[in-house]
Amino acid sequence: MKKRSKVIREFGKIWKREDFAEAELQENPDQIFLSTGDFIHLIAFIEENRHTEINKAFQIARQKGKSFIQVKNYVGIIETKEGVTVEILPKVYTASDTLEKQQQLFLRMLRQLRNSPFISIKNAHLKISPFPILEVFISGFLNELKKLQKTGLKKDYRTQSSNQRFLRGKLLFHKQLKNNLTKPHLLYAEHDNHLLDTPANRLLKTCLKLLLKKSKSIRNQNQIRHQLLYFDSVSISENILADLQRIDHENRLYRHYQQCLRWTRIFLMGQSFTNFKGRHLNQALLFPMERIFEDYVGVHIKKQLLDFDVKLQDKRFHLINEHLGKPKFRLRPDIVIRSADKLLIIDTKWKNIDQNRPKANYEIRQSDMYQLFAYGEKYRQTGLSPTLVLLYPKQPNLTRPLPLFKYHPDHLPLYIIPVDLERPGAEIVLIRHLLRQCES
Repeated sequence: MKKRSKVIREFGKIWKREDFAEAELQENPDQIFLSTGDFIHLIAFIEENRHTEINKAFQIARQKGKSFIQVKNYVGIIETKEGVTVEILPKVYTASDTLEKQQQLFLRMLRQLRNSPFISIKNAHLKISPFPILEVFISGFLNELKKLQKTGLKKDYRTQSSNQRFLRGKLLFHKQLKNNLTKPHLLYAEHDNHLLDTPANRLLKTCLKLLLKKSKSIRNQNQIRHQLLYFDSVSISENILADLQRIDHENRLYRHYQQCLRWTRIFLMGQSFTNFKGRHLNQALLFPMERIFEDYVGVHIKKQLLDFDVKLQDKRFHLINEHLGKPKFRLRPDIVIRSADKLLIIDTKWKNIDQNRPKANYEIRQSDMYQLFAYGEKYRQTGLSPTLVLLYPKQPNLTRPLPLFKYHPDHLPLYIIPVDLERPGAEIVLIRHLLRQCES
């Protein structure tokens, strides 16, 4: 029987099953096999999105006369037309280096993604044995829905007019004369009904109905059926985009719905911080690892450096101060930390570099070094001489900070430090040390 769920890591290869003999179909975290139909559909999805950044997610190539698809720096879930779910995990290095540990670490990182609903993922999901990530997402949505039920579902007043046996609301004399001359026992009146059938509730019910079909977890299925009882009087959304737009227009009225609606956007619209779309996959929930890494590190630094002024995505400077009367090219360093007399500018890079190759500049991209130089020169306008930091993920070829780089003999030092994703903290000790000391 064909396996309905598969797991692959960044930079792994997806092959067409029919290109190999049965004995060669050995799946592991670095290679999986899809049917010819699913393989062709995934290629069509990539081609359909060629005007986007799809090349950062997938690459089509050939090896020994056989085509394959290499997954790159986007992680998440895709579901094929044949209903096969493929989990794409980040290639991270953990103490045990098992898929279970990598999946749990991925979920921990995903919980810190800004402006996302993934904070709803419970700690319990980070400790259990391998569990399909889609089911974890569904559980997160159901957790938020339970909170919403306790707060109360929003209702709308709607004016309705009809015949009644007892007067309720306002009697409409002209319609009473027109419709009830021969029915004196009826009263034609106008009244307000308090109804649950609002755009937000329609979206929630539509999402529940969709997830009931997708979920393979008995526990999640039972919870979905239970939740649907609360939406019995609510209709299915006939125009998801229109209902979402109406909610956006009335955003103030739906604040307590915010987390649930973020989940519905992901499940109903496939909104996962990408603009990939198309009819060739059932679902594509993909996330750029550079963004996940940036937010994960930023949150940990902000939490552990409460005694400093920490800003994420600082936007105070532009690269060009003036062009036709306006500044151009806004600078956005990932993290800016200030103390009384010290300024640290930190950028995160989800890339592999090699501490053993100093003659190859440790495989650091020159563009990254230019970027940090631009940050340093601009932030000197604050009156402080910045210290620059580049953070890369810790991996076998990067286990320790690199020797100090200096753009100038007397200012703009650059430190390159690895981040242990399992236990972020050692790099924060170094950052705190940099803030406490004064460069000579």
